[in-house]
This record gives sequence, structure tokens and C-alpha cells, in this order.
Amino acid sequence: KVGDGQWEMTAPLRGNIDFLTVSTMLNALTQASVKEYIETKAADMEKYGLTKPAYALEFETASVKGKLLLGKENNKGEDIFAMVDGSTEVVTLSIDDFTFLDKPLEEIVEKYAYFVDINNVSKIVVDMDGETIVSELQTNEDNPDEDKFFVNGKDVTALKNENDEILFKNYYQALIGITF
Repeated sequence: KVGDGQWEMTAPLRGNIDFLTVSTMLNALTQASVKEYIETKAADMEKYGLTKPAYALEFETASVKGKLLLGKENNKGEDIFAMVDGSTEVVTLSIDDFTFLDKPLEEIVEKYAYFVDINNVSKIVVDMDGETIVSELQTNEDNPDEDKFFVNGKDVTALKNENDEILFKNYYQALIGITF
């Protein structure tokens, strides 16, 4: 899924996708070519592993929506049976085009749990170890000196460390630095 120039995975977990990884995957998909045509009107999809495919890659453009099903390997390590969902045509594709299939999620999804500019946040709720911490932010991007920060209703705007840094901003940086 794409939004605001950012790629997002929606399942099995929700998160931003690493652009380089997704572009490599998309290139592999768009450049994959049929190695061999097996059957044009296949009736027994089970023998190809396409009744319950090993992988189902959904794709959508402005004009086309579809799903590429990948079944059993035909020749181990060389090619895999495939078909477009709704079709009866079975083909083989080179397995080399799909090296990303078994990539761990942490190599695909950006490692940061959630990254957003502090000026776009008005409230943060952290539930951890049975405690809930509610932070409220009133920021002014044009004049950061007017920013106000509250933790559990208490104004913490003036709290600074020995380097004169606002403690709440350090806390915020730590929160957005949390990784999966």
C-alpha cells in the first residue's frame, strides 16, 4: 500500500516498508518472465500446489488488480509453478526472481516502530508494565519556544537537562527510536 510517497505493509503486521527493499521486490516481480507454459486449461491445481499456494502476491495499479499465486517448486531450486488468480493457465517462473519470498519481516519493514515529526503529534499514550503515561503536546512549528508539553496532566515544558535540552524532546526521541 502506498500513501504520501511512503510504502506501507498492511499484513501480517502494519509498518513502513524500506524503500530499497520494496523497489528490489517490485523490479523482480515486473521483470519475472515465464520459463515454461505448463497447461492453458488446468483442472487439477493441487498437483501444482496452487489449490493452497505457498505464496500469494497481491498487486494493484490504477487499472489492474490481481494476485500471483506461487505453488510447488517444479525443479528444486530452479523454478516454481505459478498462475494468476482466476486463470486456468499454469506456468513456471524462475525461482531466482523471487529470492525475497523468505526474507524476514525485519528486513522488509523499517525497523522503527513509528516515526513522525513532533509537530504532527498532539497526544502519546504509553502502556507499559501496567502503567499508562499520557503525554500531550502543543507545538508551534514556526515558533518552537511556544511549545508546551504535559505528562499525566503536569506541565513539563521547563524541565531541562545539564545541556539545556528540553527533557520531553529527549523522551520523544527515545520513543520514536523504539525498534521492532
